[in-house]
Amino acid sequence: MPTYIRLVRLTDEGRKLIKEGRSVFEGDSRILEEQGGRIVSAWGTLGSYDFIAVVEAPDDATMMKISALIASDGFLFADTLPAVPMQDFLSSIE
Repeated sequence: MPTYIRLVRLTDEGRKLIKEGRSVFEGDSRILEEQGGRIVSAWGTLGSYDFIAVVEAPDDATMMKISALIASDGFLFADTLPAVPMQDFLSSIE
């Protein structure tokens, strides 16, 4: 299954709900899982992004749908990057 890196920043509304973080993020996880994806790993971070997650989804179109559904909650902005295994990347440029 394709892998994606999600770089997440909370919106002002998301910051207001940070103390309810578990319920907000469980909702996002549920959206991902309902569309056939899963969270591989996630971290809270310091700096430009509040969270970073590695997720899997069936394909790019599904990941776009997941991103749109999660963004529609209004709690976060996310940059979603397709992650290509290094060996696949190197093979593609040979």
